[in-house]
Amino acid sequence: MSIHERVREIGLLRAVGASQRQMRSMVRAESVVIAVLGTFLLTEDEFDAAYARLLDARARTWADRGRTRPAEINHHDGGRGIYFDDPDGHLMEILTKPYGPA
Repeated sequence: MSIHERVREIGLLRAVGASQRQMRSMVRAESVVIAVLGTFLLTEDEFDAAYARLLDARARTWADRGRTRPAEINHHDGGRGIYFDDPDGHLMEILTKPYGPA
């Protein structure tokens, strides 16, 4: 979700009566989910752009959670995925298809 879409969503929720406290709780809860899961499902074009940005930043990437396949892309379940560390050292993942049966 883009920042622009997020701002519109928050504005809409505020317009229909959501309080600042409710908005903060929602953002915190979503942050926890992202931190715990650490996975972002992207389109093919978004994946290409994100991967290019990581490479431009000289970020280390891996094809696996165990960090044994550096600088590779996995192709599990017909998609593409990579792992990388966020600035705080948390392992994050971007992928183009969710794992498991459709």
